[in-house]
Amino acid sequence: MLIDANIFLEVQLNQEKAQEASEILEAVSKNKVQGYITDFTIDSIVIIMEHYDKSPDKIKRFLVSLLAYKGLDFYQLSIYDKIEATEHMTSLNLDFDDACMYQAMKVLKINRIASFDSDFDKVPTISRLTSI
Repeated sequence: MLIDANIFLEVQLNQEKAQEASEILEAVSKNKVQGYITDFTIDSIVIIMEHYDKSPDKIKRFLVSLLAYKGLDFYQLSIYDKIEATEHMTSLNLDFDDACMYQAMKVLKINRIASFDSDFDKVPTISRLTSI
């Protein structure tokens, strides 16, 4: 399953759904579930952490922690993926961020996403998970 930025941010920012997000991330960390994250998502998380005045050390700890997830693989969006994402923006009525996530899912041949973003519910080929 692809993991949306909001899953990590719930935990990093200690938000309302942090417990549910932690359970998802723990399953990936222990390799009970295969997870994927894009470089775009990682960058988005860091930018938001910075916006919330998280220190460079805290950001570094987050980035290093990603390497410890036994069930997490990284996907780097190409310029071609981003161009294709603009097509999904129109056809599926998604914003660029969500369209990039959808494009990564297509390339990875997966149909599940861990996300608290209900915009993914309008994509019939995606199954959105909010808990494990």
